[in-house]
Amino acid sequence: MIVDATLNTSEIAGAAVAIAAWIVLGFRPALRTTLIALFFCAYVVAERLEPFQFAATPGPFSWIPFRGFMSGDLTIDVMAFLQKFFLYGSLIWLLTQAGWRLRSAILSTALILFITSEAERFLPGRSAEITDALMALVIGAIFVLIGTEHRGAATEFGAD
Repeated sequence: MIVDATLNTSEIAGAAVAIAAWIVLGFRPALRTTLIALFFCAYVVAERLEPFQFAATPGPFSWIPFRGFMSGDLTIDVMAFLQKFFLYGSLIWLLTQAGWRLRSAILSTALILFITSEAERFLPGRSAEITDALMALVIGAIFVLIGTEHRGAATEFGAD
């Protein structure tokens, strides 16, 4: 598998950038955690809006939670729900580890999801609905109920 592989310039440059970023961010754990949270947030937004081919006319927006889940294939819908639960919960957790208050992390995540749901109205074949923003609020409520609190990025990632 790797015997016939050759390295090109972009792969070597990518490795050099990764090593430099690892060294620089190793000295600043708080910055590292903040950057990870921001990149993860950008990933969630990009995943929701891909393939970035917007239509001129918007589609409908459903205010009925889980309407799309009720009309689809159960196996696919359960997998999508679990993936979204992980992504949105991870985003809330990462934001708190980056120093945000839990309430701010929950509301910001819900707002981002609502805005991207509104943008999904312009993506053909997508169902724009309130479900994802409500999921973020429910996940946040679970964090509140289990007593998740910010322990600090420095102690969380091993740099005391």
